[in-house]
Amino acid sequence: MSATESRTKRARFATPISTTVNNSTSVVLSPTEAARNATTNALVSLPAEIRDLGRGLLNEFLTLKMNIEREEDQIARLSKDEYTPKSVKLDFKFKVPDAVYKVKSGEFNKLSETMTYAIALMQHSVRDELLKARKLVKAVYEDELKKHFAKAAKDLAQVFALTDPRYGNDNDFKDMHTELLILAFEKENKVLLKHSGWNQTNEQLVVLYNLVQKISDPNTTVQITRSHIDELSYSLDCNDSIYCTFVSAMKGCFTDSWEAYLNAKAANARQKMIRAYVASATLEPVTDTVAMEVDNALESEDNKTLKEAIKFALQDQEKAFNKKIAAMEKKLEHKLVPKNSNTGATKPGALPKKKNGKTGKINQKRNNQPGGGKSTKTKNAHAQADGFGKGSSRKSSANQQKTNLQKKNKPNKQKHSRK
Repeated sequence: MSATESRTKRARFATPISTTVNNSTSVVLSPTEAARNATTNALVSLPAEIRDLGRGLLNEFLTLKMNIEREEDQIARLSKDEYTPKSVKLDFKFKVPDAVYKVKSGEFNKLSETMTYAIALMQHSVRDELLKARKLVKAVYEDELKKHFAKAAKDLAQVFALTDPRYGNDNDFKDMHTELLILAFEKENKVLLKHSGWNQTNEQLVVLYNLVQKISDPNTTVQITRSHIDELSYSLDCNDSIYCTFVSAMKGCFTDSWEAYLNAKAANARQKMIRAYVASATLEPVTDTVAMEVDNALESEDNKTLKEAIKFALQDQEKAFNKKIAAMEKKLEHKLVPKNSNTGATKPGALPKKKNGKTGKINQKRNNQPGGGKSTKTKNAHAQADGFGKGSSRKSSANQQKTNLQKKNKPNKQKHSRK
């Protein structure tokens, strides 16, 4: 896996920023979207296959450029003298009793100075090593960017030559793709090589041509020199339509796209600064007014001091929390109480155990009858004890009648005895 593939996931695409002016919302494109729009505009009139190829080449180009930009930011941060690597922020302090420090204060101070110097030296050396590592990473990305640009130029030149009917049918145009590429770089190198990582010198152009040739034919041993380029005769000229279209496509993919990216990034930064300034300017007067009112309220004699107000507020909050906790505990206890605690019915909905060989259903039917399923003897016993019930009332009335009869008969017996 290449360094580009391993770091592609770390490339983050910014989201668009929306601004409102005069009740109308305008969207500022993210840098990546602005770059893609610039490329799309340059390729809009070309066949769909060329547009797809251009978009694919652009995505790889943007990823490499953003990786290089990130490494440049890291290098600039590490190059500052006041920068301290986060992983080596050491802060050693002597913790000794005051009595010991008073006796050996001079020696302890010397040790502290020595340790502080050693830590600073270590931080400086670590920062230098980190700086070297970041520069190496940047160099790898720059080398990959050069290779990608050379391959992209070769692929675009090849596909443009295939669209021309003269290519392959006329011997004068059998090397159209090579002539197209070299002619474009010789005439428009300041524009096409601006963000490619290649310098705009003759020596760099020769290296680029050899790299393109090596990509086209890995087994080639022919080396292109500057004299070969100067002696080269072209079948094309700068007014040829295929040349103009090729230059426009290269410029849209690798020059206009990155400039649109940088412009959108700067515009987004300005929008953030404007929003921050407007927010601070709008909130500052309100904040000052509220702060003044709070100060006046706290300074008045009728109100409590700030410390007492905070204390009472915390107490009220604690009481409210305690009430909530108590209510929750009651609910929890209620849920934990079993619904049926009778023997033989430990589970909700379970039937009671059998009694005297009869099932629980019969017992339930008895319980549903008037009297609660109690036996007749038990009912009569309770009724007699309470003075109610049918049996007790009949016996009491019979006894009363018998007593009355006896009273009536007593005088008659006396009369008969007198006779």
